[in-house]
Amino acid sequence: MKGYSRVYHEAEICGEAVILDKARVYGDASVFGKAKVMGQAEVYEDAMVFGRSRIEDHAQVYGRASVHDYGRVSGNAKVKDSAFVYQSAHITGWACVSDQASVSNNAVVMGDASVCGNAMVYGDSEVWGEAYITDDASVKNSKISGSARIEEDASICDSVVRGHAIVRGSALVCNNSVVDFYHDIKYGYRRPVF
Repeated sequence: MKGYSRVYHEAEICGEAVILDKARVYGDASVFGKAKVMGQAEVYEDAMVFGRSRIEDHAQVYGRASVHDYGRVSGNAKVKDSAFVYQSAHITGWACVSDQASVSNNAVVMGDASVCGNAMVYGDSEVWGEAYITDDASVKNSKISGSARIEEDASICDSVVRGHAIVRGSALVCNNSVVDFYHDIKYGYRRPVF
């Protein structure tokens, strides 16, 4: 521990974990491995941060959330409830990952975007703006932006969804498709736009 960082209550810091600056770890939280918590970041309640993950700036990880491997949470982002962030995923800005959602691989969630429910965002995906991904939706290697909503059992793969588009039901958007503005796709398949 360096700077004015604080660890209190039943929190555990183990291995080569580092708490820097004014970061706080408290409650029953655990930080271990080679993880770093720095800036004014907070890890609390029953959250776990481990591996080579980094929590920085004003980010918060709490509830039973887990950030591991090379996961990174920065800015004013929040990872809470039972959410998972791992395998080099990055959550930044004012973004929020909650419930049982997971963000993994090299995925980035930024801006005011939200990933919640049982949603999964993975691969080289980017989610930004006020995009909202929820329920059992999955996003793989895609770009979701603006006020786009991905809901229910919808799957997005290798595509772009932007603007005020809504993809829901059991819809499948794949193969370099582009869905934008006020499209509302439900229970269908979106072919590529060339």
